Amino acid sequence: MFDESSPLYKAAYKVVERIGQGRAFFVGGCIRDTILELPLKDIDIATELGPKQVMSLFPGSELIGADFGVVLIKMDGHAFETTTFRIDGRYINFRKPVSVTFGTMQDDANRRDFTINALYYDPIKEEIIDLVDGLTDLKYRMLKCVGDPMERFGEDALRILRAVRFNIRLNMNCNYDMMFAAKKLAPNLAKISAERIRDELTRIMIHEQAPEAFELMCHWGVLEVLLPEVVKLIGCKQSPIHHKEGDAWVHTMLVLKNIEPRDSVHVWSALLHDIAKPDCFSEFENFHGHAEMGAKMSETILSRLKFSNDEKNLIISAVRDHMKFLDITKMKKSRLRNFMSEDHFELGKNLHRADCESSSKDFTALDYLKNKTQEFIQEDGAVLPKALVDGDQIMKRLGITPGPLVGKILNKIREAQLEGIITTEVGALSYADVLLESNTNEEY
Repeated sequence: MFDESSPLYKAAYKVVERIGQGRAFFVGGCIRDTILELPLKDIDIATELGPKQVMSLFPGSELIGADFGVVLIKMDGHAFETTTFRIDGRYINFRKPVSVTFGTMQDDANRRDFTINALYYDPIKEEIIDLVDGLTDLKYRMLKCVGDPMERFGEDALRILRAVRFNIRLNMNCNYDMMFAAKKLAPNLAKISAERIRDELTRIMIHEQAPEAFELMCHWGVLEVLLPEVVKLIGCKQSPIHHKEGDAWVHTMLVLKNIEPRDSVHVWSALLHDIAKPDCFSEFENFHGHAEMGAKMSETILSRLKFSNDEKNLIISAVRDHMKFLDITKMKKSRLRNFMSEDHFELGKNLHRADCESSSKDFTALDYLKNKTQEFIQEDGAVLPKALVDGDQIMKRLGITPGPLVGKILNKIREAQLEGIITTEVGALSYADVLLESNTNEEY
C-alpha cells in the first residue's frame, strides 16, 4: 500500500518496529491520502503505550503535548508525532478537551473528527484497521463525522471549515446530518481564535477549487460569520460590457481561481481586490474609489484575522494599486519605473493578470510591461538604477545644510534620471545648481 522505498516510510516503520508489533500504528491522513494516491507529506503514529514508555524507547524524544499524550520522535531526519490512544473529556473554548483519559484503539477512533481520518495501519502486518467504516466512506467519496456531527462540531467548530476543505480537496460529498450540523453550529466559528480561522481559510483558498468551497461556505452560513464583507459581493451588478462574466461575486471567484502562484498573499489579494465594490456602487456602475476603500477594508479584515504586518502590507498595497495597471501605458517613465520597483509590484502584476483573465481578456498592460522591462534593463542594467548622487554630495556642492530643500532637489534629480534626461553624476550636480538658482519656496 505505502511506497516502502520512501525514506519517510522507512523511518516511520522503524518507530513502529521499536515500539512493538501490535502496539503502534500509522493513523489518519497518511492512510487516507495513500489510498487516494495523493502525495504523502507526513505520517502520524498512535500507540497503546503511555508517553513515558514511548520516551524511554526513544532517547531525545520530546513531550509536546503532556496533557494529550503526544511525543515528538525524531528518526533518520524525520519527525513523527506519536499519540497515546485516548478518550477526550468535555471540550472547552470549542478547541480542547478539559481532560483526557488513555484508552483503547476503539476509544481513540471514536474521538476523531471524520471517519476517513480514523483509519489505522499496521506496517508490519501491512493491514488496515477500520473501526468506523471509513474505508466504505472513502470508496464512495462520502465525508461523515465519527458519531454525531452535532457533537463533533460542537466540540471544535473549526471542524466545519475542515469539512469544507476536505470536501474540495478530496472531492467528497457531505451527508445530510453533517450539513445540518454545520449550518446549525456555524455561528460558533465566531468563538474560534482568529489565527486558527485564518490558517484554515488560507488552506481552503490555496486550492484551485476554492470557489466551490466559498459556495459551500455560503450555503452553510459560514461566510456570513467569518467574512460578511465578501458575502456582500453577491448580486453586486457590474457593467456587462466590461464584465460579461457576471456580478462582483462571480468575478471575484474567477480571480481567486485564476490567481498564480497560489500562496497566502496572492489568494487573499484576489479575494479582497474588489471587496469595496458594493459600498462604492452607483447608478453609473463605475465603482469610483473602490480600490482605495478596498485597501482600508482589507486592513480591517486582515487585522481581524491577525495577519503578519509583512503579509498585510503586501495585500493592502496590491488591493490599493490594482486599478493603476489600467493606466500603466500612460505613466511617465519615472513614475512607471518607481511603480515597477515597489515591493508589491509582482504581486500586483499577477493579480492584474488574473483580473484580466477573469473579465476583459485584455493583456495590453502586461505586454507593455514586458517590453518596458527589457528596455529599462538595456538602458541602465536595472528597472530602477542606482541614484546618480546622494544628499551629502548635494549639500557639499550647493553649500546648504540638511533640510527639506535637499530632499526636493534629490527627488527632481531622480525624476530626471529615470526619465533619461540626466545620465551622469556630473549632469546631476549641474542640474542641482540650476534647481537651487531657480528655487522659489514651493517650486519643488
